[in-house]
Amino acid sequence: MGMKSAAQTVIGLIVDDWWMGIGLVLSMVLTKVLMTNGVSPEEASWLFLILVVATLVLSLYTEYRKKTR
Repeated sequence: MGMKSAAQTVIGLIVDDWWMGIGLVLSMVLTKVLMTNGVSPEEASWLFLILVVATLVLSLYTEYRKKTR
């Protein structure tokens, strides 16, 4: 049950939370642009990871603020 609940939460965040959706799309686009401009795949993947984690933190923070109001 725990894994199914976690998957539903992640899908809900992506679908319902526009911060998450926009952040993921921008992370992918920025990483692709950097890779086509000569950034190594290793550096681009680290940047992508940082951007995705930052997006997740921002999304969870905004959800927390909504719940506490």
